[in-house]
Amino acid sequence: MKDDQKKGYIFEVDLKYPEELHDLHSDYPLAPENVFDNKELPKLTTTLYEKKKNFLHYSNLRLYLSLGLKLEKIHKVIEFEHKDWLRPYIEFNTNLRAKTDNEFEKDYYKLMNNSVFGRTMMNTRNHKNIKLINDDKKLENQTDKPNFDRATIFIENLVATYGKTIRLSYTYTDSLIVEITTDDFYTDVKNNKRLLSEFDFSDYPENNKYGIPRINKKVPGKFKDEFNGQIMTEFVGLRSKLYTYKIFENKNEIKKAK
Repeated sequence: MKDDQKKGYIFEVDLKYPEELHDLHSDYPLAPENVFDNKELPKLTTTLYEKKKNFLHYSNLRLYLSLGLKLEKIHKVIEFEHKDWLRPYIEFNTNLRAKTDNEFEKDYYKLMNNSVFGRTMMNTRNHKNIKLINDDKKLENQTDKPNFDRATIFIENLVATYGKTIRLSYTYTDSLIVEITTDDFYTDVKNNKRLLSEFDFSDYPENNKYGIPRINKKVPGKFKDEFNGQIMTEFVGLRSKLYTYKIFENKNEIKKAK
């Protein structure tokens, strides 16, 4: 099956993670899945466990099988027609973002793409109809309705009805912090055309000390060095959205907590 074919497929499958792949894939296991913790909040996790009834787009399934996972069972298949109908809009905003030097416009065109994508990915079945009520009679009317689920008291008069040399240190949504063991990463990049082509170095200083070319400005799918050549020397990550790091030749210590 090809990526550009007219028909697309979603599979519900069981996958086995061969033990011989565990060390190789331990930093970033394949086939992430939502699991529920003791608070019943879904969390997207990557594990080396066997995958039971995992929902996958056919291109992802093909990738996982090519990287060594074993297909144990197919439970269901959904067939559909698909096409890249958002492509002109995404490319339009991407091109405008690449042409501007204004930080506001850069963020604006990025948001125009991300917000549309986010809305198309939203599961409307999880939506709730929430009403804020501070009147006893109105509350009684709402609780009498057949679709009433529960009420939460906020305050007294307000109620809501409703490889071995590279190691992953941290990941969140669209970013990675990795530890790379090498003599000189920037020399490695310059001497490896394939590696160089995978990065957007357009925000590096024009005459940067590494001699890195300023290429691939705002090209979708490219990696980007958010520090633009500054080297992270220390990193401590305690949990999701809670970490701190230090930059070489910079006395400031950056702490992030949400």
